[in-house]
Amino acid sequence: MNEAIIPAVRMTVDILAPQERVWELMSTPEGVRQWFTRQTFEPRPGGRLEMHVDYGVATDITGEVNIFEPPHRLGFTWFEQEAGREPWPRATQVVFELIAIEGGTRVTLEHSGFELLPAEYARQEYEAHQTGWERANTLAELKALAEAG
Repeated sequence: MNEAIIPAVRMTVDILAPQERVWELMSTPEGVRQWFTRQTFEPRPGGRLEMHVDYGVATDITGEVNIFEPPHRLGFTWFEQEAGREPWPRATQVVFELIAIEGGTRVTLEHSGFELLPAEYARQEYEAHQTGWERANTLAELKALAEAG
């Protein structure tokens, strides 16, 4: 296990839509396909996550939904294998938290657990995922879809 302190990737967006609408987009296969992934994601307890991305390196991502608390929290494990590398020995954790605010919903994305990865690449993976979540524009896509209505 890596002893270095590595922060979680954390992003927040305020969405001008009711919490129930945002949760529906996050907790139904039809909703998830519109903003997060068009590959396998089953937003339910024990549901599967299977994605293939390529931001310069082909990467398979798998996981399982392990937090499902309507309409407040959705979380899943995140386990990667990049082409030409060994798979991660441990999974990280992704959690979306929804809080009702005046006029809408605050959504926070937190991707944590990079310190559980081997020291030789833990910091590099944290930085890559910080950039990756931003590049994927995940929360902006959710916001646009929820506010469109």
